[in-house]
Amino acid sequence: MATRHFANRLPDLVPGAAPSSAAVVPRSTLLASFQETLAAVNAYHGHSPTVYTGTAGVAFALWHARRSLQRGCQQYQPPGAHGGAAAAPAAPLAPAQGVNDIETLPTELPSTLLAAALEHGREALAGLKKKGASLSTGPRGASMPDGGAGVHMTAALVLHDAAVEAAAAAGSGAAGAQGAGTGGGGGGGQAAEAAAALLAERDEHVRSFLDSYPEAMDSENDEFLYGRAGYLQGAQLLNAAIGPGTIPDEIIEGVATEMLESGREMAERLRWRRTDTPAPPLFYMWPGRERGEPYLGAAHGMMGILFMLLHCGPAILEVEENRQQLRACLTYVASHEKDAPGCSARGGHYPTKMAMSPPEPPPPGEAGGAAAKTLVHWCHGAPGAVFLWCKAHEVFGDAEYLAAARRAGEVVWQLGLLRKGHGLCHGTSGNAYALLALHRATGGGEAAVWLHRARQFAGHVSGAEGRSVFDTPDRPLSLFEGRAGVLCLLADLLADDGGSHGSRFPAFELPPPTRA
Repeated sequence: MATRHFANRLPDLVPGAAPSSAAVVPRSTLLASFQETLAAVNAYHGHSPTVYTGTAGVAFALWHARRSLQRGCQQYQPPGAHGGAAAAPAAPLAPAQGVNDIETLPTELPSTLLAAALEHGREALAGLKKKGASLSTGPRGASMPDGGAGVHMTAALVLHDAAVEAAAAAGSGAAGAQGAGTGGGGGGGQAAEAAAALLAERDEHVRSFLDSYPEAMDSENDEFLYGRAGYLQGAQLLNAAIGPGTIPDEIIEGVATEMLESGREMAERLRWRRTDTPAPPLFYMWPGRERGEPYLGAAHGMMGILFMLLHCGPAILEVEENRQQLRACLTYVASHEKDAPGCSARGGHYPTKMAMSPPEPPPPGEAGGAAAKTLVHWCHGAPGAVFLWCKAHEVFGDAEYLAAARRAGEVVWQLGLLRKGHGLCHGTSGNAYALLALHRATGGGEAAVWLHRARQFAGHVSGAEGRSVFDTPDRPLSLFEGRAGVLCLLADLLADDGGSHGSRFPAFELPPPTRA
């Protein structure tokens, strides 16, 4: 019987036990895969300028990988940071031979990645300009993953880090000139001017992101991919990566409040027919409020919307009505949990859509094919549930939420090696990030198990089965459908091998605090 996933024959890890040498994915394997993936992704020029499957997504992936590797490689210093010595020429973005540890990466690689991200970011901006109003105004204008807002967000992130690096070079250049006893420092002055120009350009794109706020407020969609939830996370991502106040609190609170009000209005119009669980106080449909479907998953449904709302600050989360309603919605989401066909673990699986009527048994003859229809994707299914339950546990502290995350994680581990490709949305790398979320949420020997499993997924990507689906997605090198998502995963695993817990699902989770 055909299934949507490869059989998971990867070696697992018993909590508290050391893995055998045969069960460990060598760092050399991850690094070789990273170099190969980097060369392929950097050569991709997207069919559109967007983050989801376009050029901005490549820029975002390169930016994400650069931050991860800079965080993980303690040997790295910005160009010229030691004073006087000129930066080495940028390393070519091509596969390396015989590399077996992160410390053997060229020290200038983060700068090279940043330069490549800047190039792709500018290409995305040019593509956005060519698209005109279709991506800059109206329903898609405020979409972070698939519209103009995401292109401007990515540009601002990349330009910010480029400005910080230029400013560091300016400071080290001036220090080198003083140490040499000369009145020079022209190089430092030029770098300072470059940094100022980059910051001015960054601020222009922050303003362009803010210009999409009216479209976000007027949107008929609340979900992540095309609606307000994505714009909300883009705003919070800018604040996390650039600094608090980059996007004013009133913008974030305005979008979140509108999402809550929209959910309340939809819930009031429901024709509720379930007797096993009460109607939720918030409800959402996609696409649109009247003609949509009640999706449950992270991309279009309740899971993604709740996940974003749980990132909000005290002005939203410390309002008692909001807290009670969010908890009630979490209870409603939990009511959909069921066993996954083909999975030995109990529970942890979630359907594509929310149920407003009592669940009906499958028609005769369909039960045997249920495994072929089981979706274990970030966009639909258990992976999105892992992120939601881990965040709910972080915010509210209830042990039941972490238990639900563990059950969903078992489904991801057993059924998550997808034949659809390796992207973030409906691919193996997105599922690996769900395992990494559990690595951060748990501790001790259990955390080591989830990290081991994520590394096994990453190793599978470069194996024979993994390579067989490289070209399966429509956009096989893009961020959400293809190997740009793999690039982020590999960079995170190389940086976080010691368990520093910095790995985050690109553009969906907020990045960890880090120096630019």
